Amino acid sequence: MTPARAHDRTQLDTLVDKPGTTYVFDRGFVDCAKFDAFCERQIFFITRVKKKAAIRYLFDSPVHEGNGIKMGTKIK
Repeated sequence: MTPARAHDRTQLDTLVDKPGTTYVFDRGFVDCAKFDAFCERQIFFITRVKKKAAIRYLFDSPVHEGNGIKMGTKIK
C-alpha cells in the first residue's frame, strides 16, 4: 500500500511484475515502451486504445454479447 498521493505511473514496476499474469489498465495510461517491455517478459494486459493510436491488428477473439466488451483483438 502507498499513500493516496502516490501516482500509479511511479508505482507501475512494483505493481506489474508477474510474468503470465494479465493486468487491466485504464485508457489514461499509455506508455508504449513499457507495454513492449511487458510483452517481452510475458506480462499480458488489457486496455482501451485511444482513437488515434497506430496499431496493427493480429487477430480477433470472440466476445460474449452483453458483457460490455466491444472487441477482443490482439494488436501490435
